[in-house]
Amino acid sequence: MTAATPGARFEIKIDGVVRTHRDVRETAVEAARFLQQHNPGVSIVVTDLRDGSALPFDRSGNRTA
Repeated sequence: MTAATPGARFEIKIDGVVRTHRDVRETAVEAARFLQQHNPGVSIVVTDLRDGSALPFDRSGNRTA
């Protein structure tokens, strides 16, 4: 984690460039869905900073309850 975002647990990369950080999984996934809907041609990856794993998310933007 960086000094600029001490509470961040998730980072969102757009085309390989870190653009934003989130502290809650649900808000990170929701932000990724929003970005994917508005930028369908880009690659978006949400990464858990604690273990470095990429989080899966529904890229279509459809929510399942």
